[in-house]
Amino acid sequence: MLCRPSQHSPRPRFPRSSVSFALAALAGLGACSARGDQSGSTEQAVVYGEDDRQDVFAFSDQDWAAQAANFAAVMIDNGSIDSTDPNNIGLPPDTLTDFGVCADERFADQLSAGLCSGTLIAPDLILTAGHCINDGSCGGLSFVFDYYMTDENTLQTITSDDVYACADVVVNLVDDSDYSVVRLDRPVVGRTPAVINQNAAALPANRALVINGYPTGLPLKIDDGANVRDARTATLDFFVANLDTFGGNSGSGVFDDVTKQLVGILVRGETDYVNDPENDCARVNVCPNDGCRGEDSTYAFRAIEALCATGEPAEGLCACGDGTCDADGGETTATCPTDCGSACGDGTCNGDESPNNCTEDCGTCGNGTCDGTDTQDNCCSDCGCAGEGDVCQENICIPDPGPGDTCELPVEIVLAPTQTITGETTTAQNNFEGSCVGGDANDRVYSLTLTSAASLDAVVGGFDTGMYLRSACDDTGSELACDDDINFPDNPGSQITLALEPGTYYLIVDAFGENAGDYTLDVTLTCPDATDTDADGAPDCADPCPEDAENQCGSSDDGSDDGTDDGTDDGTTDDGTTDDGTTDDGSNDGSNGGGGGDDDGGCSAAGGGHGANAFGLSLLGLAAVGLRRRRSRRAR
Repeated sequence: MLCRPSQHSPRPRFPRSSVSFALAALAGLGACSARGDQSGSTEQAVVYGEDDRQDVFAFSDQDWAAQAANFAAVMIDNGSIDSTDPNNIGLPPDTLTDFGVCADERFADQLSAGLCSGTLIAPDLILTAGHCINDGSCGGLSFVFDYYMTDENTLQTITSDDVYACADVVVNLVDDSDYSVVRLDRPVVGRTPAVINQNAAALPANRALVINGYPTGLPLKIDDGANVRDARTATLDFFVANLDTFGGNSGSGVFDDVTKQLVGILVRGETDYVNDPENDCARVNVCPNDGCRGEDSTYAFRAIEALCATGEPAEGLCACGDGTCDADGGETTATCPTDCGSACGDGTCNGDESPNNCTEDCGTCGNGTCDGTDTQDNCCSDCGCAGEGDVCQENICIPDPGPGDTCELPVEIVLAPTQTITGETTTAQNNFEGSCVGGDANDRVYSLTLTSAASLDAVVGGFDTGMYLRSACDDTGSELACDDDINFPDNPGSQITLALEPGTYYLIVDAFGENAGDYTLDVTLTCPDATDTDADGAPDCADPCPEDAENQCGSSDDGSDDGTDDGTDDGTTDDGTTDDGTTDDGSNDGSNGGGGGDDDGGCSAAGGGHGANAFGLSLLGLAAVGLRRRRSRRAR
């Protein structure tokens, strides 16, 4: 299965000479392997036996095809949706052949616009895979209905009534069970949600299954040729089947072919495509029906359990939200304000309660008066800040401007072969803009001064970041590189790799949209000349004092210690924002910013995959690796 980001501007094609890269992207889009017997390997979907995928118009059971087209939705990047004509929504024109798939493969000439798949489970709720979407990426994604073929050559007309934006990710988990429940910006009109099997029971062995989804971003495909291979009765986290699925199928609804109830959410699987060296193109990987690893689907009842535990409205799915305050069932004003209303004094700040009208439940911070337990430390919004020039952001007093906020106050990246820098943009200013991300988010600027030529590899992750490199801090025209996403949405971090000459450069950590949060920046300097004059283990180009093994030249310290370093401070900064490459626990698991995959084989909260493949990539929905890499999402 494949997961790939799309973009508003024309997407890059994979020339035939680049088929290995195309294969890596095609195979790497998706979900993280979480199976215990995989030891962290991540492989992707495949065709088992015969390719059973069918278009809606060609599926033998037209009653089911109509239902599938009714409640199946494809996830698409907002920048790829052309709403100029609300009666005929436009999607990117790219086909699978544009990405290096052999022209004689099935569906190779159809559009490939989707990122992941989803199923309507309530009037305003979509069920999909956890690695496909999270809080950070929600604002840039929409779910689109009626993306299917009406005949061999015609795509169903999509109108603005078929496009629903992500308003909120109600629940999200990326684990052995991998799921997200997304609330849409408005209730879906004229469509009937799928029926979910909420029984916490294993599927029968060899049970026939049918799946509806968008393999490799194609228009809706239905496959009813699969069976359960392993129900995992001991754990009931996911089941394994021989489904014909690809990246883009991540989040697809998997149905019991007997009861027609939704029983699973496709999340990961075997390698999608293999290289055809003779024709220099990508071909669908084929396995025997009982061969390869199989495709993993999270039990759907797991996601519904998590949804109902939130107390959020979920029409037809949970007791809370059915319009009746069921006291015998444990519903109260605290646990289910949707049905029971809210009451000041019930111990929970909910409903219309706020510090202004219910300090008993909500406290006093935020009522505009420095009272109760409010102080400058915990409620500067009411009590102000003590330091001259400090400003209150997120109820924290910070200098204005602070380190990394302006070109006059960049945070220095000290020369070192490898280092890890931690920071946050929540309390930063918004002063910069790159060519691949807009100017809507807070940002931090770093300076790097090279005394000799070196290759830079910078990877930042933690939320939906953007990053760009300039040779002059305040000159947008001096931009040397800009990257929005590594593998959206599974890894919305950013990476820049570039050979640099001696000089001072400015690396700016930014974000897509208005995203902000904590980040980790991994910086690696590789020297073309491995000379190490002072024999301290750092080549001269990555050594702040190439002739002094003690690195005492020109260093300074402010005399304070904030307690955040691990005792191996390089002596040049002590503000808690940089480190010399050893994390405080003495180890680096290699997972920061998506720079290399977790040592334990797991997935980050924002990513995951339908499987690892021969190309060393991971992930499963079409939004994972960059088959359609977003060069810019600024257009709206």
